[in-house]
Amino acid sequence: MNPVAHTQHVKSAEELDKFLQERPCPEELVEKNILKKSVFPPLLQRQAEELNRARLEDKLDYKLANRPAPEELLAKNILHDSNVAPEIQKQTEDIKRTMLKSKLNNKLAHRPGLEELHERHIL
Repeated sequence: MNPVAHTQHVKSAEELDKFLQERPCPEELVEKNILKKSVFPPLLQRQAEELNRARLEDKLDYKLANRPAPEELLAKNILHDSNVAPEIQKQTEDIKRTMLKSKLNNKLAHRPGLEELHERHIL
């Protein structure tokens, strides 16, 4: 064997030994969520994860395919028909709500009392 090639081979082997000595133990890798803790063999574990992922994808596809139309969400007052930019929609809704509260408080403050209702023959 070529002396240069032999030196490189020895150096690579030493680096590999150093790397293997410094690598973390399996428990550390589980704690860092790099390895998954399982009692199953790795092949079965991978198949179970693939099955679980496929099930989640199918569930998501079903939910997306059966979600309500925007018109239905508007009718249920879940989605608001607005020509306001999304960044300021909440502020606009807050202002509308504040104005509505103010109107209600104003009407409650000026509503007729019991005597006035008796005089008008309402009660």
